[in-house]
Amino acid sequence: NLGSMPSGNYSVKIYHDVNADSIAQESEFVYQFDEVGIAPNDSSDLYVQLSDYDVGINHYLAELIYDNDLNLDNNSAYLSFIGIEINEIRNDIVINEIMYAPSSPEPEWIELYNRSDKTINLKNYQVADRTDTVKVVDNDLILQPSQYFVIAKDSSFITFYGDTLVFLVSNFPTLNNAGDRLMVLDSLNRVIDSLEFDSDWGGRNGTSLERIDSELPSIDSTNWGTAKLDSGGTPGMINSITSREYDLAIDQFYLENDQIIIGEPAKLNVVVKNIGKLSSGNYSVNIYHDVNSDSVVQESELVYQFNETGLTPNDSADLYVEVFDYDIGLNYYIAELTYSEDMNNENNSAFLNFTGVETNETRNDIVINEIMYAPNSPEPEWIELYNRSDKIIDLKNYQIADNTDTVKVINDDIVFQPHQYFVIAKDSSFITIYSDTLNFIISNFPNLNNTGDRLMILDSLNRIIDSLKFDPNWGGQNGVSLERIDSELPSIDSTNWGTAKLDSGGTPGVINSITIREYDLAIDQFYTESDYTIIGESTKFNIVVKNIGKKTSGAYSLKLFYDINFDSTAQDNEMVYQFEESGLLPKDSMNLYVELSDYVIGKNHYIAELIYNEDLNNENNFADLDFVGVKINEVRNDIIINEIMYAPNKPEPEWIEFYNRSNKIINLRNYQIADEVDTAEVIDNEIMFYPHQYFVVAKDSAFIKIYNDTLNFTISDFPNLNNTGDRLMILDSLNRVIDSLLFTPDWGGKNGVSLERIDSELPSIDSTNWGMAKLDSGGTPGMVNSITQRDYDVEISHIDFNPAFPLYGDRVTISAEIKNIGKNDLSFSLKL
Repeated sequence: NLGSMPSGNYSVKIYHDVNADSIAQESEFVYQFDEVGIAPNDSSDLYVQLSDYDVGINHYLAELIYDNDLNLDNNSAYLSFIGIEINEIRNDIVINEIMYAPSSPEPEWIELYNRSDKTINLKNYQVADRTDTVKVVDNDLILQPSQYFVIAKDSSFITFYGDTLVFLVSNFPTLNNAGDRLMVLDSLNRVIDSLEFDSDWGGRNGTSLERIDSELPSIDSTNWGTAKLDSGGTPGMINSITSREYDLAIDQFYLENDQIIIGEPAKLNVVVKNIGKLSSGNYSVNIYHDVNSDSVVQESELVYQFNETGLTPNDSADLYVEVFDYDIGLNYYIAELTYSEDMNNENNSAFLNFTGVETNETRNDIVINEIMYAPNSPEPEWIELYNRSDKIIDLKNYQIADNTDTVKVINDDIVFQPHQYFVIAKDSSFITIYSDTLNFIISNFPNLNNTGDRLMILDSLNRIIDSLKFDPNWGGQNGVSLERIDSELPSIDSTNWGTAKLDSGGTPGVINSITIREYDLAIDQFYTESDYTIIGESTKFNIVVKNIGKKTSGAYSLKLFYDINFDSTAQDNEMVYQFEESGLLPKDSMNLYVELSDYVIGKNHYIAELIYNEDLNNENNFADLDFVGVKINEVRNDIIINEIMYAPNKPEPEWIEFYNRSNKIINLRNYQIADEVDTAEVIDNEIMFYPHQYFVVAKDSAFIKIYNDTLNFTISDFPNLNNTGDRLMILDSLNRVIDSLLFTPDWGGKNGVSLERIDSELPSIDSTNWGMAKLDSGGTPGMVNSITQRDYDVEISHIDFNPAFPLYGDRVTISAEIKNIGKNDLSFSLKL
């Protein structure tokens, strides 16, 4: 009601304008509304449902009848719509194949498949992704039942797949290589099929994403996969991964090794699989030796035929035949499957090739001989091989493997002569360190674990030539190589390996330092009983010669040189003794010795040289010996332990008092204090200890505050003394025991009071020669002990008065008891 007054009753008539003349006629009348009045600015919504309309365009008129209406221009209205007959429904057409990641210049394309029995007009069909919708068919285009239809983005599609297919070029939304949403919509904007794929479904790198089964859901990721093609797809035809009703396939055609030794059987394995939906009937497989290498089977090349019974769906048959009639070099074979009902012959043939080779070496002709698995930087890891055979071996395509990796280390022909060494190093820094090594190659191989590893050498046929599994207990750590002892004994025997007899490095390219030679005498030991010798006394030089060779030795000599000029070179004028000895049996030893006294104070250097003409290893024929010639001053008990504060009260530290009971001036440099378990050097500088002098070693500087009158002392840490008793020793710079004892609390000296020695001339180990200091606390460091008996010592032991309590004027007798507590007789005077 657009008027200003309420209306009265009105009616609305609906006409089907059949003749499209826009004029309402009684014969076209279909419905009438009769309604009550409407207030100003109010509305009334009326509707009617009609079904009697035509296929195609339909025109309708609405006419308003109101007698009092003052404006008739707005009392009629028109509408038109199209009546259509529905043909296809959802999933009558499905998305069947998607090329979303083509290799340039191939364009993207989408394949549709009519899985219904209907003939469907694709006019006004659309393709949509997540963001855009594009109409791809403008004209009538009929898709027959079970027919494929391809929509390509560019006409270059023809170059790849020909123009015989039903396809159309249309610019649809670009598909993301990482995945996308894809929809097909009909002319009514109804979704006919849709899915959301990602790259995990398949179809990357220039190969299409194919649907497996048109009857299974589009959204099921397991119903999709990569086309079984090197590149491209199967637009306009059945998908390569779609199961046929009947489809036998050669699933595998292989050998265990791609190189076969001439004379040994080549086992050709064929796996036939039923990838169809139904059980198959009988089939045959022919094996051909493709002698002319043309990849075409010929009857003259047939070598074997399998005749087999049927297979149920997804079942397989493993077939094999051993062939001997092959050639040196490359051999080509073809397997061809014949099955009369097969609906897919693309998978009915397979090819393989292998190399027929004549072998030279066998296992352990070459052995792993030395391993540098824990080098010090910058030395690289390296492995030494040894040709223990009499064969000349080509190392081309040899490989090294550990627990996880295998690496080809030699690409070119390298001739490995009998009884020769060959080294494989990881880095060229090897050359700088071992510049004399002749036969080597720089090549990367798997890293060797310092905690041990498996190590294998494989030839060009992947045969294991040698292998072992070592660990650090075998030897060879900290920059020194792990060496094999005997090339004839097993590689896996841990007792056949050991650390190279070198301070660092190894022996790449030469015989190992621990390898047993045919003839090898060695200086096994060269020593004196002590690393110092007292001037004026003779010293016993001990030399042990051992036969570490495999055979009995002949006679030999051993010369002893006093290296006066310290040049480590034996010279004739330095020889001091020569032994002439007979032969030794293998593993036998000879202990030689000579006593000499012509040496000097300080360092003395001697050289032993073994001379044996047949010796195959002179590296162990020399030995050096150093010792110090010393002039002895003090002897045992020249210095004694005189007082021990082992249980002090805080803050007083533990301390020990020495006493020089000799008439010698003694240098305390490098003196040590030891208890039951530990030894500590307590004096590291020159300290002259004079006769009958005291010297205190205190653990802490708090000692100075408590005993500030002590003159001769040092602050130095020594082993803690147990309050329950302990062993205590003084050692000189030569580690000789100068004094020692084992005290207990019963000896005295508890609760902050020291344990004092009574007499310096009596034994340190005599418990009766010790007691508690006669003090309430502390001790007497740096002075004579409070319980020590002096040479002269008179004591007033007692004074007596008689009577004890005299009266004034009484006579009093005073008597005194005088006692000599010293060591010597004496005279004295007494004053009152």
